[in-house]
Amino acid sequence: MSRPSWDESWSREINDLLRGLTGGFLVGIPLLYTMETWWIGQTISMPQALLFLSFAYVVNLGFVAFTGFRRHEPGSIHRFGDALEATALAAVAAAVTLILLHQIQAAHPLDVIVGRIAVETVPISFGVSIANHILAPRASRSQPGEGEKAEAANDAVRATLLDVGAAFAGALFLSLSIAPTEEVPMLATEVPTLHLPVIIFFSLAVSYAIVFVAEFGGKGQRWSTPGIGQRPISETVLAYVTSLATCAATLWLFGQIGPGTEWFVAYAQIIVLGLPAAIGAAAGRLAV
Repeated sequence: MSRPSWDESWSREINDLLRGLTGGFLVGIPLLYTMETWWIGQTISMPQALLFLSFAYVVNLGFVAFTGFRRHEPGSIHRFGDALEATALAAVAAAVTLILLHQIQAAHPLDVIVGRIAVETVPISFGVSIANHILAPRASRSQPGEGEKAEAANDAVRATLLDVGAAFAGALFLSLSIAPTEEVPMLATEVPTLHLPVIIFFSLAVSYAIVFVAEFGGKGQRWSTPGIGQRPISETVLAYVTSLATCAATLWLFGQIGPGTEWFVAYAQIIVLGLPAAIGAAAGRLAV
Protein backbone atom coordinates (compact mmCIF):
# COMPACT_ATOMS: atom_id res chain seq x y z
CA MET A 1 0.00 0.00 0.00
CA SER A 2 1.45 3.36 -1.01
CA ARG A 3 1.86 6.04 1.58
CA PRO A 4 -0.41 9.09 1.25
CA SER A 5 1.14 12.17 -0.32
CA TRP A 6 1.99 15.29 1.67
CA ASP A 7 -1.14 17.09 0.38
CA GLU A 8 -3.35 14.10 1.17
CA SER A 9 -1.93 13.87 4.68
CA TRP A 10 -2.58 17.53 5.38
CA SER A 11 -6.05 17.34 3.86
CA ARG A 12 -6.91 14.37 6.07
CA GLU A 13 -5.48 16.14 9.12
CA ILE A 14 -7.54 19.27 8.48
CA ASN A 15 -10.69 17.24 7.89
CA ASP A 16 -10.23 15.30 11.12
CA LEU A 17 -9.56 18.46 13.11
CA LEU A 18 -12.62 20.19 11.65
CA ARG A 19 -14.74 17.14 12.43
CA GLY A 20 -13.43 17.17 15.98
CA LEU A 21 -14.06 20.90 16.29
CA THR A 22 -17.63 20.41 15.09
CA GLY A 23 -18.30 17.71 17.66
CA GLY A 24 -16.64 19.78 20.36
CA PHE A 25 -18.77 22.84 19.71
CA LEU A 26 -21.99 20.83 19.44
CA VAL A 27 -21.36 19.26 22.85
CA GLY A 28 -19.66 22.12 24.66
CA ILE A 29 -20.99 25.42 23.36
CA PRO A 30 -23.99 25.59 25.74
CA LEU A 31 -21.52 25.55 28.64
CA LEU A 32 -19.43 28.23 26.95
CA TYR A 33 -22.50 30.42 27.40
CA THR A 34 -23.06 29.42 31.03
CA MET A 35 -22.22 31.91 33.76
CA GLU A 36 -21.61 29.24 36.37
CA THR A 37 -18.73 27.73 34.42
CA TRP A 38 -17.12 31.17 34.13
CA TRP A 39 -17.38 31.61 37.90
CA ILE A 40 -15.95 28.17 38.59
CA GLY A 41 -13.03 28.88 36.28
CA GLN A 42 -12.48 32.20 38.01
CA THR A 43 -12.41 30.75 41.52
CA ILE A 44 -10.36 27.57 41.12
CA SER A 45 -6.64 27.51 41.78
CA MET A 46 -3.97 26.73 39.22
CA PRO A 47 -3.51 23.14 40.52
CA GLN A 48 -7.28 22.61 40.27
CA ALA A 49 -7.23 23.93 36.69
CA LEU A 50 -4.51 21.43 35.83
CA LEU A 51 -6.64 18.75 37.48
CA PHE A 52 -9.52 19.67 35.13
CA LEU A 53 -7.21 19.33 32.14
CA SER A 54 -5.85 16.02 33.41
CA PHE A 55 -9.37 14.72 33.91
CA ALA A 56 -10.26 15.76 30.37
CA TYR A 57 -7.21 13.97 29.00
CA VAL A 58 -7.91 10.72 30.88
CA VAL A 59 -11.56 10.60 29.79
CA ASN A 60 -10.58 11.47 26.20
CA LEU A 61 -8.05 8.66 26.28
CA GLY A 62 -10.87 6.26 27.08
CA PHE A 63 -13.07 7.70 24.34
CA VAL A 64 -10.46 7.49 21.58
CA ALA A 65 -9.46 3.99 22.69
CA PHE A 66 -12.99 2.76 22.03
CA THR A 67 -14.19 5.00 19.21
CA GLY A 68 -10.98 5.98 17.45
CA PHE A 69 -9.93 9.46 16.44
CA ARG A 70 -8.58 11.03 13.25
CA ARG A 71 -9.91 7.95 11.38
CA HIS A 72 -7.80 5.53 13.37
CA GLU A 73 -9.47 2.30 14.35
CA PRO A 74 -10.26 1.71 18.04
CA GLY A 75 -7.20 0.47 19.89
CA SER A 76 -4.78 2.45 17.74
CA ILE A 77 -1.28 2.92 19.08
CA HIS A 78 -1.81 6.64 18.49
CA ARG A 79 -4.50 6.91 21.16
CA PHE A 80 -2.27 8.72 23.68
CA GLY A 81 -1.35 11.38 21.14
CA ASP A 82 -4.93 11.54 19.86
CA ALA A 83 -6.27 12.18 23.36
CA LEU A 84 -3.70 14.92 23.85
CA GLU A 85 -4.61 16.44 20.49
CA ALA A 86 -8.33 16.36 21.34
CA THR A 87 -7.67 18.10 24.66
CA ALA A 88 -5.42 20.72 23.06
CA LEU A 89 -7.90 21.41 20.25
CA ALA A 90 -10.67 21.87 22.81
CA ALA A 91 -8.52 24.24 24.85
CA VAL A 92 -7.80 26.39 21.79
CA ALA A 93 -11.49 26.42 20.80
CA ALA A 94 -12.50 27.37 24.33
CA ALA A 95 -9.89 30.14 24.51
CA VAL A 96 -10.87 31.68 21.16
CA THR A 97 -14.58 31.62 22.00
CA LEU A 98 -14.08 33.05 25.49
CA ILE A 99 -11.95 35.85 24.02
CA LEU A 100 -14.67 36.68 21.50
CA LEU A 101 -17.26 36.68 24.29
CA HIS A 102 -15.00 38.96 26.36
CA GLN A 103 -14.76 36.39 29.15
CA ILE A 104 -10.97 36.30 28.78
CA GLN A 105 -9.26 39.67 28.82
CA ALA A 106 -5.66 40.80 28.92
CA ALA A 107 -6.31 42.38 32.34
CA HIS A 108 -7.37 39.06 33.88
CA PRO A 109 -4.88 37.28 36.16
CA LEU A 110 -3.24 34.21 34.66
CA ASP A 111 -5.00 31.82 37.03
CA VAL A 112 -8.41 33.18 35.94
CA ILE A 113 -7.54 32.77 32.27
CA VAL A 114 -6.21 29.24 32.73
CA GLY A 115 -9.09 28.32 35.03
CA ARG A 116 -11.80 29.40 32.62
CA ILE A 117 -10.13 27.69 29.69
CA ALA A 118 -9.61 24.49 31.71
CA VAL A 119 -13.23 24.27 32.86
CA GLU A 120 -14.59 24.83 29.34
CA THR A 121 -12.07 22.43 27.82
CA VAL A 122 -13.68 19.45 29.56
CA PRO A 123 -17.05 19.33 27.72
CA ILE A 124 -15.61 20.55 24.41
CA SER A 125 -12.88 17.90 24.43
CA PHE A 126 -15.44 15.15 24.98
CA GLY A 127 -17.21 16.25 21.81
CA VAL A 128 -13.89 16.33 19.95
CA SER A 129 -13.05 12.78 21.04
CA ILE A 130 -16.34 11.23 19.96
CA ALA A 131 -16.73 13.30 16.79
CA ASN A 132 -15.20 10.60 14.60
CA HIS A 133 -17.87 8.20 15.86
CA ILE A 134 -20.93 10.44 15.61
CA LEU A 135 -19.87 12.61 12.65
CA ALA A 136 -17.99 10.17 10.44
CA PRO A 137 -18.21 10.67 6.66
CA ARG A 138 -21.30 8.99 5.31
CA ALA A 139 -23.61 8.94 2.35
CA SER A 140 -26.07 11.82 2.40
CA ARG A 141 -28.14 13.69 -0.12
CA SER A 142 -25.20 13.19 -2.48
CA GLN A 143 -26.53 9.66 -2.94
CA PRO A 144 -30.22 10.07 -3.82
CA GLY A 145 -32.42 7.17 -4.79
CA GLU A 146 -32.70 6.17 -8.43
CA GLY A 147 -36.14 7.71 -8.79
CA GLU A 148 -34.96 11.04 -7.35
CA LYS A 149 -31.73 11.59 -9.30
CA ALA A 150 -33.19 13.36 -12.31
CA GLU A 151 -35.35 15.65 -10.18
CA ALA A 152 -32.67 16.43 -7.56
CA ALA A 153 -30.04 17.24 -10.17
CA ASN A 154 -31.85 20.38 -11.39
CA ASP A 155 -34.14 21.35 -8.53
CA ALA A 156 -32.00 24.15 -7.06
CA VAL A 157 -35.00 25.81 -5.42
CA ARG A 158 -35.89 22.64 -3.60
CA ALA A 159 -32.30 22.15 -2.47
CA THR A 160 -32.12 25.74 -1.21
CA LEU A 161 -35.38 25.41 0.71
CA LEU A 162 -34.14 22.14 2.17
CA ASP A 163 -30.98 23.88 3.39
CA VAL A 164 -32.95 26.76 4.89
CA GLY A 165 -35.25 24.35 6.72
CA ALA A 166 -32.33 22.29 8.00
CA ALA A 167 -30.46 25.44 9.07
CA PHE A 168 -33.55 26.65 10.95
CA ALA A 169 -33.97 23.32 12.74
CA GLY A 170 -30.31 23.12 13.74
CA ALA A 171 -30.18 26.76 14.86
CA LEU A 172 -33.37 26.35 16.86
CA PHE A 173 -32.01 23.22 18.55
CA LEU A 174 -29.01 25.06 20.03
CA SER A 175 -30.48 28.54 20.49
CA LEU A 176 -33.51 27.34 22.47
CA SER A 177 -31.30 26.21 25.34
CA ILE A 178 -29.40 29.52 25.48
CA ALA A 179 -31.87 32.24 24.48
CA PRO A 180 -33.87 32.30 27.78
CA THR A 181 -30.78 32.63 29.98
CA GLU A 182 -29.36 35.75 31.63
CA GLU A 183 -26.07 35.21 29.86
CA VAL A 184 -27.29 36.52 26.50
CA PRO A 185 -28.22 40.07 27.62
CA MET A 186 -25.20 40.13 29.93
CA LEU A 187 -22.82 39.20 27.11
CA ALA A 188 -24.51 41.70 24.80
CA THR A 189 -23.65 44.50 27.21
CA GLU A 190 -20.13 43.25 28.04
CA VAL A 191 -18.84 42.29 24.58
CA PRO A 192 -17.02 45.27 23.00
CA THR A 193 -18.67 46.73 19.93
CA LEU A 194 -15.67 45.83 17.77
CA HIS A 195 -15.98 42.18 18.79
CA LEU A 196 -19.40 41.84 17.18
CA PRO A 197 -18.18 41.93 13.54
CA VAL A 198 -15.44 39.48 14.51
CA ILE A 199 -18.08 37.14 15.98
CA ILE A 200 -20.01 37.40 12.70
CA PHE A 201 -16.91 36.54 10.68
CA PHE A 202 -16.00 33.69 13.05
CA SER A 203 -19.53 32.26 12.85
CA LEU A 204 -19.45 32.35 9.04
CA ALA A 205 -15.95 30.87 8.86
CA VAL A 206 -16.73 27.98 11.23
CA SER A 207 -20.01 27.10 9.50
CA TYR A 208 -18.35 27.30 6.06
CA ALA A 209 -15.52 25.02 7.18
CA ILE A 210 -17.90 22.49 8.71
CA VAL A 211 -20.05 22.16 5.60
CA PHE A 212 -17.64 22.80 2.72
CA VAL A 213 -14.14 21.94 3.94
CA ALA A 214 -14.52 18.92 6.21
CA GLU A 215 -15.26 15.59 4.53
CA PHE A 216 -18.85 15.18 5.65
CA GLY A 217 -21.65 13.60 3.67
CA GLY A 218 -23.19 15.61 0.82
CA LYS A 219 -20.12 17.76 0.16
CA GLY A 220 -19.84 16.75 -3.50
CA GLN A 221 -23.50 17.44 -4.15
CA ARG A 222 -23.24 20.87 -2.52
CA TRP A 223 -20.39 21.87 -4.82
CA SER A 224 -22.23 20.67 -7.93
CA THR A 225 -25.87 21.68 -7.33
CA PRO A 226 -26.84 24.62 -9.59
CA GLY A 227 -28.46 27.81 -8.35
CA ILE A 228 -27.28 30.99 -6.62
CA GLY A 229 -28.39 29.68 -3.23
CA GLN A 230 -26.30 26.53 -3.67
CA ARG A 231 -22.88 28.11 -4.07
CA PRO A 232 -20.65 27.71 -1.01
CA ILE A 233 -20.48 31.39 -0.06
CA SER A 234 -24.12 32.18 -0.79
CA GLU A 235 -25.35 29.04 0.97
CA THR A 236 -23.24 29.86 4.03
CA VAL A 237 -24.54 33.43 4.16
CA LEU A 238 -28.14 32.30 3.63
CA ALA A 239 -27.84 29.74 6.42
CA TYR A 240 -26.31 32.37 8.72
CA VAL A 241 -29.11 34.84 7.98
CA THR A 242 -31.56 32.04 8.76
CA SER A 243 -29.72 31.45 12.04
CA LEU A 244 -29.94 35.14 12.96
CA ALA A 245 -33.65 35.20 12.15
CA THR A 246 -34.10 32.14 14.35
CA CYS A 247 -32.19 33.87 17.15
CA ALA A 248 -34.36 36.97 16.85
CA ALA A 249 -37.50 34.85 17.03
CA THR A 250 -36.36 32.86 20.08
CA LEU A 251 -35.15 35.97 21.90
CA TRP A 252 -38.50 37.64 21.22
CA LEU A 253 -40.36 34.51 22.32
CA PHE A 254 -38.60 34.52 25.69
CA GLY A 255 -38.96 38.26 26.19
CA GLN A 256 -35.28 39.12 25.79
CA ILE A 257 -36.03 41.61 23.04
CA GLY A 258 -39.20 43.44 22.09
CA PRO A 259 -40.62 46.66 20.64
CA GLY A 260 -39.07 48.70 23.44
CA THR A 261 -35.57 47.25 23.06
CA GLU A 262 -32.94 49.57 21.64
CA TRP A 263 -31.84 48.42 18.21
CA PHE A 264 -28.19 48.04 19.17
CA VAL A 265 -29.03 45.96 22.24
CA ALA A 266 -31.18 43.66 20.10
CA TYR A 267 -28.46 43.51 17.44
CA ALA A 268 -25.80 42.59 20.01
CA GLN A 269 -27.95 39.85 21.55
CA ILE A 270 -28.76 38.36 18.16
CA ILE A 271 -25.10 38.34 17.07
CA VAL A 272 -23.94 36.81 20.37
CA LEU A 273 -26.55 34.06 20.15
CA GLY A 274 -25.84 33.71 16.43
CA LEU A 275 -22.55 31.86 17.03
CA PRO A 276 -24.05 28.69 18.56
CA ALA A 277 -27.04 29.01 16.23
CA ALA A 278 -24.75 29.07 13.18
CA ILE A 279 -22.96 25.95 14.39
CA GLY A 280 -26.30 24.25 14.94
CA ALA A 281 -27.42 25.34 11.47
CA ALA A 282 -24.29 23.84 9.92
CA ALA A 283 -24.91 20.57 11.73
CA GLY A 284 -28.53 20.60 10.58
CA ARG A 285 -27.47 21.06 6.95
CA LEU A 286 -25.16 18.08 7.24
CA ALA A 287 -28.13 15.92 8.14
CA VAL A 288 -29.92 16.48 4.82
